[in-house]
Amino acid sequence: MLEVQKETGAQSQTAVYNGPKMTETQKLVSSRLVSMDFVRVLALLGVILYHSAGAYSLYTPYWSVHDGTSIVATSIRELVDVFVMPLFFFLAGYFTLSSLSRKGHWGFFKSKFWELGFAWIIIVILVIPFSWWVVNRHTVTGGYLTSWFTWIQSTGQTRLGVFETPAQSVHLHFWFISLLFAFFIAFILIHKLTSNFKSMPFSVGKTELSSRRKTALALMTFGLVCALGYFISLLLVPDTSWLTINLFLEFQPSKLFIFGACFGLGVYGYSKNWFTDGKQIGRLSLWVPVTILLSAAFMVVGQDVFQNPLTTAALSPAYLLLYATIRSFLLLSITFLVCSLGVRYFNRPSHTIITIADNSYNIYLLHLFFVSTFQDILMIWPGPIEIKIAMVFGISLSISYAISRRIFKKTSRWKGLVILAIISFVLPVAATLL
Repeated sequence: MLEVQKETGAQSQTAVYNGPKMTETQKLVSSRLVSMDFVRVLALLGVILYHSAGAYSLYTPYWSVHDGTSIVATSIRELVDVFVMPLFFFLAGYFTLSSLSRKGHWGFFKSKFWELGFAWIIIVILVIPFSWWVVNRHTVTGGYLTSWFTWIQSTGQTRLGVFETPAQSVHLHFWFISLLFAFFIAFILIHKLTSNFKSMPFSVGKTELSSRRKTALALMTFGLVCALGYFISLLLVPDTSWLTINLFLEFQPSKLFIFGACFGLGVYGYSKNWFTDGKQIGRLSLWVPVTILLSAAFMVVGQDVFQNPLTTAALSPAYLLLYATIRSFLLLSITFLVCSLGVRYFNRPSHTIITIADNSYNIYLLHLFFVSTFQDILMIWPGPIEIKIAMVFGISLSISYAISRRIFKKTSRWKGLVILAIISFVLPVAATLL
């Protein structure tokens, strides 16, 4: 048995590889929990698919491109929205303890600052203004410098509301970076100040698997707590509302509790050795039918929320409680279905999955540029919307992956971000001045 710990991408990963003499591919993946690479890749593909369907959904007034509507696009977005970002927070929490145990509090903070905090500074000053300009280029007057100064002058603004136009979307998809960095800071403080965390195990070899009863209780508690927190938030704010705090944070208040719970479930799951021994939590024969039934119930029951995204609080409390409960347990079932699939079928060397996982952070940063651009380009083609979604998805993923491999992976991450920032500022300025 070979046990290795390695910092990979945005999270550290711990892996166990059993077998004879390793091939080159096996050596490449022996330093990671390869089943979680599958989960990371699936979450990334879900994000790109979610955005690729944005121009064709019934309920995306804030999207920069509108090219017809499709019930398929709408269904994709509503269903994918349930689990895709929570999966990222679950993974972040899952790999936090092992990274923290190796680096200590200060070392962990420094690593996350360079991975997320520094990236966020560059993104706020240069990349987001460029993204905002690209997305809103049809309505923006004046050159890029005018738009950039307008963006900088918007610092200090705090608002709670629903995005109804592209111009109101401040952070675009980059909101995830700042919120995740805030979660890591909060966890460091909690871990340092709370004595209960001191007894938590920090490596796979130091813990025993929790009993089935304790695991079931933990999952049930997670589902019920998520349902209650989400229900309360729906009573207070519309489901699609966003809170923007200066240029530092932007998130959906109704989803914040879910993200926090998923992050905490990931921490708990790692402390209980979930998935590290190659065993599933529950059976696929359970997760598959439960996920299918809950998905069907969600799509039927959720119609009132889907059709009234700006007035969620006006719906009856009983209905909102039912909706919140179904959504929360659907999130739970999908999370463990995906993780179980990873353990069952993808817990083996896969060069394709590992390379996409290694580039997932950069792909996430880049993909929306190309999604919006190609959605706009394809407006001239009167083809089926479903084909357009597939084309936007495939092209955006391919280009983002290629750029990540050829530019970001050839240099350190902070240098790659600086290069991206310079390109984001110099090129549009030059284009508008020429």
